Amino acid sequence: MVMVLKRGLRIALSVLLPSLVLVTLASRSASSAPNRVSEEWAYRPLAVLNGADGGDYADFNGDGTRDMCVAAEEGKQAVCYLLDATTGTVTRALELGTFSPPGPEDVAIGDLTKDGRPDLAYFRQGSNQVGFISCGDNGDTSTCRQVPFGGVIHPVHNGFIADVDRDGNQDIVYAASQWKQSTVPGQEVAWFENPYPTDPMKSTNWVRHVIRQSDSEAESAWGFPGTGEYNQLDFVDLFKNGTRYLIVSERLANRISFYSTADPTVAWERVPIRVRGTGDNQPKHMTAQDVDGDGDIDLAVVLQQGPILVWENVGSPGALSFIQHEIDRIDDRGGIISPMGIGFHDLDGDGRFELVVNEYGEVPQTNVYIYTMNTISNWTRSVTIPVMYAGDDIFFDDINNDGMRDILSTWASPDSGQVYALLQGIAYRFQLWVPLLLKR
Repeated sequence: MVMVLKRGLRIALSVLLPSLVLVTLASRSASSAPNRVSEEWAYRPLAVLNGADGGDYADFNGDGTRDMCVAAEEGKQAVCYLLDATTGTVTRALELGTFSPPGPEDVAIGDLTKDGRPDLAYFRQGSNQVGFISCGDNGDTSTCRQVPFGGVIHPVHNGFIADVDRDGNQDIVYAASQWKQSTVPGQEVAWFENPYPTDPMKSTNWVRHVIRQSDSEAESAWGFPGTGEYNQLDFVDLFKNGTRYLIVSERLANRISFYSTADPTVAWERVPIRVRGTGDNQPKHMTAQDVDGDGDIDLAVVLQQGPILVWENVGSPGALSFIQHEIDRIDDRGGIISPMGIGFHDLDGDGRFELVVNEYGEVPQTNVYIYTMNTISNWTRSVTIPVMYAGDDIFFDDINNDGMRDILSTWASPDSGQVYALLQGIAYRFQLWVPLLLKR
Protein backbone atom coordinates (compact mmCIF):
# COMPACT_ATOMS: atom_id res chain seq x y z
CA MET A 1 0.00 0.00 0.00
CA VAL A 2 2.85 2.35 0.88
CA MET A 3 4.60 1.64 -2.43
CA VAL A 4 1.38 2.29 -4.35
CA LEU A 5 0.90 5.62 -2.57
CA LYS A 6 4.52 6.61 -3.19
CA ARG A 7 4.31 5.77 -6.86
CA GLY A 8 1.00 7.60 -7.16
CA LEU A 9 2.51 10.66 -5.52
CA ARG A 10 5.47 10.59 -7.92
CA ILE A 11 3.19 10.35 -10.94
CA ALA A 12 1.05 13.21 -9.60
CA LEU A 13 4.11 15.38 -9.04
CA SER A 14 5.36 14.67 -12.56
CA VAL A 15 2.06 16.03 -13.88
CA LEU A 16 1.71 18.98 -11.51
CA LEU A 17 5.33 20.11 -11.66
CA PRO A 18 6.28 20.21 -15.34
CA SER A 19 9.81 21.11 -16.30
CA LEU A 20 12.08 20.85 -19.28
CA VAL A 21 13.86 17.86 -17.80
CA LEU A 22 12.30 15.49 -15.29
CA VAL A 23 13.45 12.09 -14.15
CA THR A 24 10.89 10.39 -11.91
CA LEU A 25 11.99 7.44 -9.82
CA ALA A 26 9.48 4.65 -10.19
CA SER A 27 9.07 1.71 -7.85
CA ARG A 28 11.83 -0.87 -7.99
CA SER A 29 10.71 -3.88 -9.98
CA ALA A 30 10.81 -7.31 -8.42
CA SER A 31 13.56 -8.96 -10.43
CA SER A 32 13.45 -12.48 -9.12
CA ALA A 33 16.08 -15.12 -9.72
CA PRO A 34 15.63 -16.85 -13.06
CA ASN A 35 13.33 -19.84 -13.20
CA ARG A 36 16.25 -21.99 -14.26
CA VAL A 37 19.36 -21.83 -16.41
CA SER A 38 18.63 -21.83 -20.11
CA GLU A 39 19.47 -25.09 -21.86
CA GLU A 40 18.50 -24.12 -25.37
CA TRP A 41 21.21 -21.52 -26.03
CA ALA A 42 24.40 -22.95 -27.50
CA TYR A 43 27.70 -21.12 -26.96
CA ARG A 44 29.66 -21.05 -30.24
CA PRO A 45 33.18 -19.59 -30.31
CA LEU A 46 33.71 -17.83 -33.64
CA ALA A 47 37.34 -16.85 -33.14
CA VAL A 48 40.07 -16.51 -30.53
CA LEU A 49 41.28 -12.90 -30.28
CA ASN A 50 43.44 -11.61 -27.45
CA GLY A 51 41.79 -8.54 -25.92
CA ALA A 52 38.62 -8.71 -28.06
CA ASP A 53 36.72 -5.56 -27.16
CA GLY A 54 34.31 -3.23 -28.95
CA GLY A 55 33.12 -4.07 -32.43
CA ASP A 56 30.61 -3.54 -35.19
CA TYR A 57 28.33 -5.88 -37.11
CA ALA A 58 27.85 -5.01 -40.79
CA ASP A 59 28.77 -6.25 -44.26
CA PHE A 60 32.50 -5.61 -44.61
CA ASN A 61 33.38 -7.43 -47.85
CA GLY A 62 30.32 -6.52 -49.92
CA ASP A 63 28.84 -10.01 -50.29
CA GLY A 64 25.50 -9.10 -48.69
CA THR A 65 26.21 -10.92 -45.42
CA ARG A 66 26.98 -9.09 -42.20
CA ASP A 67 30.40 -9.65 -40.68
CA MET A 68 31.88 -9.11 -37.23
CA CYS A 69 34.71 -6.57 -37.00
CA VAL A 70 36.39 -6.36 -33.60
CA ALA A 71 38.94 -4.13 -31.88
CA ALA A 72 41.63 -5.89 -29.88
CA GLU A 73 43.32 -3.42 -27.54
CA GLU A 74 45.68 -5.91 -25.90
CA GLY A 75 46.08 -7.77 -29.19
CA LYS A 76 47.26 -4.58 -30.92
CA GLN A 77 45.03 -5.10 -33.95
CA ALA A 78 41.62 -4.87 -35.56
CA VAL A 79 40.17 -7.99 -37.15
CA CYS A 80 37.16 -8.46 -39.44
CA TYR A 81 35.67 -11.95 -39.36
CA LEU A 82 33.80 -12.72 -42.57
CA LEU A 83 30.75 -14.88 -41.86
CA ASP A 84 29.05 -17.51 -43.99
CA ALA A 85 25.44 -16.55 -44.75
CA THR A 86 24.07 -20.05 -44.14
CA THR A 87 26.03 -21.48 -41.22
CA GLY A 88 27.18 -18.33 -39.42
CA THR A 89 30.73 -19.68 -39.26
CA VAL A 90 33.87 -17.66 -39.95
CA THR A 91 35.14 -18.11 -43.51
CA ARG A 92 38.09 -15.74 -43.23
CA ALA A 93 39.76 -13.39 -40.75
CA LEU A 94 41.16 -10.10 -42.08
CA GLU A 95 43.78 -8.46 -39.86
CA LEU A 96 43.65 -4.73 -40.51
CA GLY A 97 45.89 -1.85 -39.54
CA THR A 98 49.24 -1.48 -37.82
CA PHE A 99 49.09 -0.31 -34.22
CA SER A 100 51.85 0.21 -31.70
CA PRO A 101 50.59 -0.93 -28.27
CA PRO A 102 47.84 -0.62 -27.41
CA GLY A 103 45.43 -1.47 -30.20
CA PRO A 104 42.01 0.11 -30.77
CA GLU A 105 39.24 0.11 -28.17
CA ASP A 106 36.40 0.15 -30.71
CA VAL A 107 35.77 -0.05 -34.47
CA ALA A 108 32.92 0.86 -36.84
CA ILE A 109 32.09 -0.16 -40.42
CA GLY A 110 31.01 2.25 -43.18
CA ASP A 111 31.88 3.56 -46.64
CA LEU A 112 33.99 6.62 -45.83
CA THR A 113 35.67 7.00 -49.22
CA LYS A 114 32.55 6.81 -51.45
CA ASP A 115 34.01 3.97 -53.51
CA GLY A 116 31.20 1.52 -52.74
CA ARG A 117 33.41 -0.54 -50.42
CA PRO A 118 33.16 -0.51 -46.61
CA ASP A 119 35.99 1.00 -44.57
CA LEU A 120 36.83 0.48 -40.91
CA ALA A 121 36.99 3.41 -38.48
CA TYR A 122 39.00 2.79 -35.32
CA PHE A 123 39.01 4.46 -31.91
CA ARG A 124 42.08 4.21 -29.66
CA GLN A 125 41.94 4.67 -25.91
CA GLY A 126 45.63 4.30 -25.16
CA SER A 127 46.92 6.75 -27.77
CA ASN A 128 44.07 9.28 -28.02
CA GLN A 129 43.46 8.62 -31.70
CA VAL A 130 40.68 8.30 -34.27
CA GLY A 131 41.24 7.16 -37.83
CA PHE A 132 40.14 4.68 -40.47
CA ILE A 133 41.44 1.86 -42.66
CA SER A 134 40.47 1.72 -46.33
CA CYS A 135 40.96 -1.37 -48.45
CA GLY A 136 40.61 -0.72 -52.18
CA ASP A 137 39.97 -4.38 -52.95
CA ASN A 138 37.81 -6.04 -50.30
CA GLY A 139 39.50 -9.09 -48.90
CA ASP A 140 43.00 -8.09 -50.05
CA THR A 141 44.64 -6.58 -46.98
CA SER A 142 47.78 -5.70 -48.94
CA THR A 143 45.88 -2.81 -50.54
CA CYS A 144 44.71 -1.35 -47.22
CA ARG A 145 45.75 2.16 -46.23
CA GLN A 146 45.58 3.57 -42.72
CA VAL A 147 44.46 7.19 -42.25
CA PRO A 148 45.00 8.54 -38.68
CA PHE A 149 43.50 11.88 -37.65
CA GLY A 150 45.06 14.47 -35.38
CA GLY A 151 43.53 16.77 -32.79
CA VAL A 152 42.02 14.23 -30.39
CA ILE A 153 42.85 15.19 -26.80
CA HIS A 154 41.47 12.39 -24.62
CA PRO A 155 41.41 8.57 -24.69
CA VAL A 156 38.64 7.47 -27.07
CA HIS A 157 36.19 4.92 -25.67
CA ASN A 158 33.45 4.65 -28.26
CA GLY A 159 32.51 5.76 -31.75
CA PHE A 160 30.35 5.13 -34.80
CA ILE A 161 29.91 6.11 -38.45
CA ALA A 162 26.90 8.18 -39.58
CA ASP A 163 25.98 10.99 -41.94
CA VAL A 164 26.01 13.70 -39.27
CA ASP A 165 25.33 16.74 -41.48
CA ARG A 166 23.09 14.85 -43.96
CA ASP A 167 25.21 15.75 -46.98
CA GLY A 168 25.36 12.18 -48.27
CA ASN A 169 28.82 11.47 -46.83
CA GLN A 170 29.57 9.18 -43.90
CA ASP A 171 31.22 10.97 -40.95
CA ILE A 172 32.88 9.69 -37.76
CA VAL A 173 31.51 10.42 -34.26
CA TYR A 174 33.41 9.67 -31.05
CA ALA A 175 33.32 10.02 -27.25
CA ALA A 176 36.51 10.45 -25.22
CA SER A 177 37.55 11.24 -21.66
CA GLN A 178 40.24 10.81 -19.04
CA TRP A 179 40.94 7.17 -18.30
CA LYS A 180 43.22 5.49 -15.76
CA GLN A 181 46.60 7.30 -15.82
CA SER A 182 45.69 9.77 -18.55
CA THR A 183 47.35 13.13 -17.89
CA VAL A 184 44.58 15.17 -19.52
CA PRO A 185 41.42 15.43 -17.39
CA GLY A 186 38.01 16.11 -18.85
CA GLN A 187 36.04 14.92 -21.84
CA GLU A 188 35.24 15.57 -25.47
CA VAL A 189 32.34 14.64 -27.72
CA ALA A 190 33.16 15.42 -31.34
CA TRP A 191 32.87 14.35 -34.95
CA PHE A 192 35.07 14.39 -38.03
CA GLU A 193 33.40 15.76 -41.16
CA ASN A 194 33.98 13.75 -44.33
CA PRO A 195 35.51 16.09 -46.94
CA TYR A 196 34.31 14.19 -50.04
CA PRO A 197 34.53 15.03 -52.96
CA THR A 198 37.82 16.45 -51.65
CA ASP A 199 40.16 13.48 -51.13
CA PRO A 200 39.09 11.66 -47.92
CA MET A 201 42.32 9.63 -47.92
CA LYS A 202 44.20 12.76 -46.82
CA SER A 203 43.66 13.11 -43.07
CA THR A 204 44.09 16.89 -43.01
CA ASN A 205 41.03 17.26 -45.24
CA TRP A 206 38.81 15.94 -42.44
CA VAL A 207 37.44 18.73 -40.21
CA ARG A 208 37.00 18.04 -36.50
CA HIS A 209 33.88 19.62 -34.98
CA VAL A 210 33.67 19.73 -31.18
CA ILE A 211 30.19 19.11 -29.80
CA ARG A 212 31.31 19.54 -26.20
CA GLN A 213 34.68 19.69 -24.49
CA SER A 214 35.58 20.11 -20.82
CA ASP A 215 38.76 20.09 -18.75
CA SER A 216 37.02 19.18 -15.48
CA GLU A 217 38.19 16.04 -13.68
CA ALA A 218 34.53 15.28 -12.91
CA GLU A 219 33.59 15.14 -16.60
CA SER A 220 33.64 12.10 -18.84
CA ALA A 221 32.09 10.95 -22.10
CA TRP A 222 31.83 7.18 -22.19
CA GLY A 223 29.62 5.90 -24.98
CA PHE A 224 26.51 5.88 -27.18
CA PRO A 225 23.43 3.62 -27.26
CA GLY A 226 22.94 0.69 -29.56
CA THR A 227 19.72 0.90 -31.55
CA GLY A 228 17.98 -0.40 -34.65
CA GLU A 229 17.51 -4.01 -35.75
CA TYR A 230 21.05 -5.13 -34.93
CA ASN A 231 21.74 -2.88 -31.90
CA GLN A 232 24.47 -0.84 -33.61
CA LEU A 233 25.64 2.50 -32.22
CA ASP A 234 23.86 5.44 -33.83
CA PHE A 235 21.86 8.63 -33.34
CA VAL A 236 18.42 8.10 -31.79
CA ASP A 237 15.19 9.63 -33.12
CA LEU A 238 13.57 9.84 -29.68
CA PHE A 239 10.14 10.94 -30.91
CA LYS A 240 10.21 9.46 -34.43
CA ASN A 241 9.81 12.92 -35.94
CA GLY A 242 13.11 13.12 -37.80
CA THR A 243 15.02 14.93 -35.02
CA ARG A 244 18.07 12.86 -34.12
CA TYR A 245 19.60 12.97 -30.66
CA LEU A 246 23.19 12.14 -29.88
CA ILE A 247 22.95 10.41 -26.49
CA VAL A 248 26.14 10.16 -24.42
CA SER A 249 26.69 8.39 -21.11
CA GLU A 250 28.91 10.39 -18.75
CA ARG A 251 30.34 7.86 -16.36
CA LEU A 252 32.20 10.07 -13.87
CA ALA A 253 29.50 12.75 -13.79
CA ASN A 254 26.69 10.22 -13.21
CA ARG A 255 24.51 11.57 -15.97
CA ILE A 256 23.37 11.11 -19.54
CA SER A 257 23.46 14.01 -21.99
CA PHE A 258 21.14 14.49 -24.97
CA TYR A 259 22.49 16.59 -27.86
CA SER A 260 20.47 17.93 -30.80
CA THR A 261 21.13 20.56 -33.45
CA ALA A 262 19.85 22.17 -36.62
CA ASP A 263 23.40 22.72 -37.88
CA PRO A 264 25.93 20.17 -36.56
CA THR A 265 28.87 22.25 -37.78
CA VAL A 266 27.99 25.21 -35.55
CA ALA A 267 26.35 24.50 -32.20
CA TRP A 268 24.56 21.71 -30.36
CA GLU A 269 21.90 22.05 -27.68
CA ARG A 270 22.67 19.89 -24.67
CA VAL A 271 20.21 18.55 -22.09
CA PRO A 272 22.02 16.72 -19.24
CA ILE A 273 20.00 14.39 -17.00
CA ARG A 274 21.46 12.98 -13.80
CA VAL A 275 21.16 9.34 -12.87
CA ARG A 276 19.63 9.43 -9.40
CA GLY A 277 18.97 7.22 -6.43
CA THR A 278 21.24 4.34 -7.37
CA GLY A 279 24.30 4.65 -5.14
CA ASP A 280 27.49 4.17 -7.15
CA ASN A 281 25.93 5.23 -10.44
CA GLN A 282 28.48 5.58 -13.24
CA PRO A 283 26.32 4.93 -16.34
CA LYS A 284 28.15 3.07 -19.09
CA HIS A 285 26.57 1.11 -21.94
CA MET A 286 23.09 1.93 -23.29
CA THR A 287 20.46 0.64 -25.70
CA ALA A 288 17.41 2.38 -27.22
CA GLN A 289 14.08 1.06 -28.59
CA ASP A 290 10.35 1.80 -28.40
CA VAL A 291 9.90 -0.84 -25.72
CA ASP A 292 6.33 -0.06 -24.65
CA GLY A 293 5.06 0.61 -28.18
CA ASP A 294 3.79 4.12 -27.42
CA GLY A 295 5.51 5.78 -30.37
CA ASP A 296 8.66 7.15 -28.73
CA ILE A 297 12.04 5.65 -27.88
CA ASP A 298 12.98 4.41 -24.40
CA LEU A 299 16.46 3.73 -22.99
CA ALA A 300 18.11 1.08 -20.88
CA VAL A 301 21.38 1.79 -19.09
CA VAL A 302 23.89 -0.34 -17.21
CA LEU A 303 25.82 1.09 -14.28
CA GLN A 304 29.29 0.25 -13.05
CA GLN A 305 27.60 -1.18 -9.95
CA GLY A 306 23.95 -1.30 -8.96
CA PRO A 307 20.70 -1.96 -10.81
CA ILE A 308 19.96 -1.84 -14.51
CA LEU A 309 17.95 1.26 -15.39
CA VAL A 310 15.08 1.51 -17.85
CA TRP A 311 14.24 5.11 -18.75
CA GLU A 312 10.66 5.29 -19.99
CA ASN A 313 10.27 8.20 -22.40
CA VAL A 314 7.28 10.32 -21.30
CA GLY A 315 8.47 13.62 -22.75
CA SER A 316 7.97 15.51 -25.97
CA PRO A 317 10.20 17.42 -28.42
CA GLY A 318 11.75 20.32 -26.52
CA ALA A 319 10.69 18.90 -23.14
CA LEU A 320 12.66 15.74 -22.41
CA SER A 321 11.24 13.67 -19.58
CA PHE A 322 11.89 10.12 -18.44
CA ILE A 323 10.53 7.88 -15.70
CA GLN A 324 13.35 5.81 -14.24
CA HIS A 325 12.64 2.16 -13.47
CA GLU A 326 15.20 -0.05 -11.75
CA ILE A 327 15.84 -3.73 -12.35
CA ASP A 328 17.60 -5.37 -9.41
CA ARG A 329 20.52 -7.53 -10.46
CA ILE A 330 20.68 -10.52 -8.16
CA ASP A 331 23.96 -12.38 -8.01
CA ASP A 332 23.06 -15.97 -7.20
CA ARG A 333 26.58 -16.57 -5.91
CA GLY A 334 26.70 -13.62 -3.52
CA GLY A 335 29.68 -11.98 -5.22
CA ILE A 336 30.17 -8.64 -6.94
CA ILE A 337 28.97 -8.41 -10.52
CA SER A 338 29.28 -5.69 -13.14
CA PRO A 339 27.20 -5.29 -16.28
CA MET A 340 28.74 -4.81 -19.70
CA GLY A 341 26.94 -5.01 -23.04
CA ILE A 342 23.19 -4.37 -23.21
CA GLY A 343 20.58 -4.56 -25.95
CA PHE A 344 16.83 -4.56 -26.57
CA HIS A 345 15.60 -7.14 -29.07
CA ASP A 346 12.50 -9.19 -29.85
CA LEU A 347 14.17 -12.58 -29.52
CA ASP A 348 11.02 -14.70 -29.71
CA GLY A 349 9.16 -12.80 -32.43
CA ASP A 350 6.10 -11.91 -30.35
CA GLY A 351 6.34 -8.17 -31.05
CA ARG A 352 7.72 -7.33 -27.59
CA PHE A 353 11.29 -6.46 -26.69
CA GLU A 354 13.41 -8.48 -24.30
CA LEU A 355 16.40 -6.88 -22.56
CA VAL A 356 19.69 -8.78 -22.90
CA VAL A 357 22.57 -7.92 -20.56
CA ASN A 358 26.12 -9.26 -20.35
CA GLU A 359 27.27 -9.46 -16.72
CA TYR A 360 30.56 -10.64 -15.29
CA GLY A 361 31.56 -11.55 -11.76
CA GLU A 362 32.21 -14.83 -9.98
CA VAL A 363 30.51 -16.63 -12.88
CA PRO A 364 29.97 -14.54 -16.03
CA GLN A 365 26.55 -14.82 -17.60
CA THR A 366 24.18 -13.31 -20.13
CA ASN A 367 20.73 -12.58 -18.73
CA VAL A 368 17.46 -12.06 -20.57
CA TYR A 369 14.95 -9.80 -18.79
CA ILE A 370 11.27 -9.52 -19.71
CA TYR A 371 8.68 -7.00 -18.61
CA THR A 372 5.55 -8.50 -17.15
CA MET A 373 1.96 -7.50 -16.43
CA ASN A 374 1.98 -5.44 -19.66
CA THR A 375 3.92 -2.59 -18.06
CA ILE A 376 7.45 -1.35 -18.66
CA SER A 377 7.92 -0.78 -14.92
CA ASN A 378 7.90 -4.50 -14.00
CA TRP A 379 10.82 -6.62 -15.15
CA THR A 380 11.93 -10.12 -14.21
CA ARG A 381 14.94 -12.20 -15.14
CA SER A 382 13.72 -15.00 -17.37
CA VAL A 383 16.76 -16.79 -18.76
CA THR A 384 20.39 -17.05 -17.65
CA ILE A 385 23.04 -18.19 -20.13
CA PRO A 386 26.48 -19.06 -18.71
CA VAL A 387 29.39 -17.59 -20.70
CA MET A 388 33.17 -17.53 -20.26
CA TYR A 389 33.43 -13.75 -19.84
CA ALA A 390 31.10 -10.85 -20.64
CA GLY A 391 31.79 -8.29 -23.34
CA ASP A 392 31.03 -4.66 -24.14
CA ASP A 393 28.87 -4.97 -27.23
CA ILE A 394 25.83 -7.09 -28.06
CA PHE A 395 24.45 -7.59 -31.56
CA PHE A 396 21.44 -9.58 -32.76
CA ASP A 397 20.82 -11.54 -35.95
CA ASP A 398 19.86 -14.97 -37.28
CA ILE A 399 23.44 -15.82 -38.18
CA ASN A 400 22.89 -19.52 -38.97
CA ASN A 401 19.71 -18.99 -41.01
CA ASP A 402 17.46 -21.22 -38.89
CA GLY A 403 14.68 -18.66 -38.34
CA MET A 404 15.64 -17.79 -34.75
CA ARG A 405 17.49 -14.74 -33.45
CA ASP A 406 20.97 -15.21 -32.04
CA ILE A 407 23.27 -13.06 -29.90
CA LEU A 408 26.79 -12.00 -30.94
CA SER A 409 29.37 -10.56 -28.58
CA THR A 410 33.01 -10.58 -27.49
CA TRP A 411 34.93 -11.08 -24.29
CA ALA A 412 38.44 -10.27 -23.17
CA SER A 413 40.53 -11.38 -20.22
CA PRO A 414 44.03 -10.11 -19.38
CA ASP A 415 45.65 -12.72 -21.63
CA SER A 416 42.92 -14.05 -23.90
CA GLY A 417 39.63 -13.27 -25.62
CA GLN A 418 36.97 -14.57 -27.98
CA VAL A 419 34.41 -13.51 -30.53
CA TYR A 420 31.35 -15.68 -29.99
CA ALA A 421 27.69 -16.29 -30.71
CA LEU A 422 24.87 -17.56 -28.52
CA LEU A 423 22.69 -19.63 -30.85
CA GLN A 424 19.03 -19.92 -29.97
CA GLY A 425 18.19 -23.59 -30.34
CA ILE A 426 14.51 -23.70 -29.39
CA ALA A 427 12.04 -20.88 -30.03
CA TYR A 428 9.69 -20.13 -27.15
CA ARG A 429 7.77 -17.24 -25.64
CA PHE A 430 9.88 -15.23 -23.20
CA GLN A 431 6.84 -13.60 -21.64
CA LEU A 432 5.77 -16.86 -20.00
CA TRP A 433 6.46 -16.95 -16.27
CA VAL A 434 8.05 -20.40 -16.61
CA PRO A 435 9.92 -20.75 -19.93
CA LEU A 436 9.60 -24.10 -21.64
CA LEU A 437 13.08 -25.62 -21.53
CA LEU A 438 13.94 -28.40 -23.94
CA LYS A 439 17.24 -30.22 -24.12
CA ARG A 440 19.17 -29.58 -27.30
